[in-house]
Amino acid sequence: SLQALQTQLPAGPLKRILHAIGQDLLGGYTLSQAFGRYPESFDPIFIGLLRVGEAGGLLEEVLKRLAEFYAWDLELRAQIKQALQYPLIVLSTLCVALAIMVAFVLPRFSAYFGSLRISLPIQTQLVLAASRLLVHYGWLLGLALVGGLIAFWRYVQTERGRLWWHRRLLRLPLVGSLLLQLAMSRFARTTAALNASGIPMLETLALAGQSVNNRYIESGLGKVRERVRGGEPLAK
Repeated sequence: SLQALQTQLPAGPLKRILHAIGQDLLGGYTLSQAFGRYPESFDPIFIGLLRVGEAGGLLEEVLKRLAEFYAWDLELRAQIKQALQYPLIVLSTLCVALAIMVAFVLPRFSAYFGSLRISLPIQTQLVLAASRLLVHYGWLLGLALVGGLIAFWRYVQTERGRLWWHRRLLRLPLVGSLLLQLAMSRFARTTAALNASGIPMLETLALAGQSVNNRYIESGLGKVRERVRGGEPLAK
């Protein structure tokens, strides 16, 4: 089966990984052990279900369930991308238009108002001052922005930073509720697939928590798991 898949795939990382997995199987590894050696390509849910399928003689059923799960996940991602495509295009267009206004249009208005020698409203003065600042010191502001983004990116790569950022994302207007619903949908779907395959609830909660792609929600599910371990019902 793995050799047949390799012949259908174009040259790339996945083809090389499948070849290596085939060699591992010839070397005595089980299927879950062979796939588990490549965690960057196969997530813990995939490996966990393979392990259950091997142990219970349900590998065919488990693989079908995995196929259905990942097909649903891909369809959901495609729907989200399609829903966000138009707002992103509009936002990008507005940013370009605003940059043109600040760099080329507002400076001409500033010179024109200056020649009239009239008292301008404070709001207009602030806008013109911001335009002059960006025109003369835009490069410096750009460097500061890039430096700030790099520092922010490094911070959110830490455990504390990721927890803080994922918590803030859930509080964003409109987007936060969408992200929460997406995480809960993914959690419910994953839990259903794992539970139907006979994986114990504690392991199910651990694996399903990793599927939500939000460290803050995952930490909350970790607390749920500890309470279930202590004897509390799942609903409570």
